[in-house]
Order: sequence, then C-alpha cells, then structure tokens
Amino acid sequence: MDETKKILIIDDVEENADILRVKLTHDGFQALVATDGEAGVECARRAKPDLILCDIMLPKMDGWEVLQALRSDATTIGIPVIFMTAYASIQYSGERKRAREEGAVDYVKKPFDLSEMTRLVRKYLGL
Repeated sequence: MDETKKILIIDDVEENADILRVKLTHDGFQALVATDGEAGVECARRAKPDLILCDIMLPKMDGWEVLQALRSDATTIGIPVIFMTAYASIQYSGERKRAREEGAVDYVKKPFDLSEMTRLVRKYLGL
C-alpha cells in the first residue's frame, strides 16, 4: 500500500476494539481507537482518519450522535462511517436503512467475520 490509510475504531468494548486494531494493522492500515463517542468525535477531528468503524451502543454519545456530529463538521463530513452493532436482527433492516439515510456507508451486525470487515474497509476506501 503506497499510503497507509488511517482507520478509527470507536468501540467501548476493549476486546472488540483490540481484535479489529490487530487485524487492520496486520492488513497494513494504521488503526486508532476511541472508547466512547465523545473521544471518537474528537479523535476524528484531530486525526482525520480515512474511514471510521463505529459501534452504536457507546457511552457519552451513542453512534447516532457521533454520526450526526461528524456529518455537521466540515473537517469530518466526508469520512466514510461503517456502523457496527449487536442489535437483534428484528431491528436490523430498519436500523440499516436509517444508518444509510443519516450518512453511514454501511451497517454490519456483530459478531462479524474479520475478513469480511477488511473487505468492506477496502471497498469503502476504494482499494
């Protein structure tokens, strides 16, 4: 990879964030981690990542609030956001539609296959 792409992981479950961080680093990306919504928004503004993986259930600001903050800030408006969620499948289709309407590029259910997540990351980075 010519230029190392930065991926911001916003997830309050450290084990989930660590697994993603290790996988993405192994795949040649620079992975940053924030453990709550407020820290995630601040990190996005400061580091300007190329893509954000954001959990929905977060302390301080939930994923929806994070997305709204990112979309209302000129420095972060264009960063692709993939939501990650453990929501029950009964809510999945409605939430996925809402996520796209509000500006997320995709919405994946946990647990997810790490190889599939890497494929999505590459897809939304245009790699």
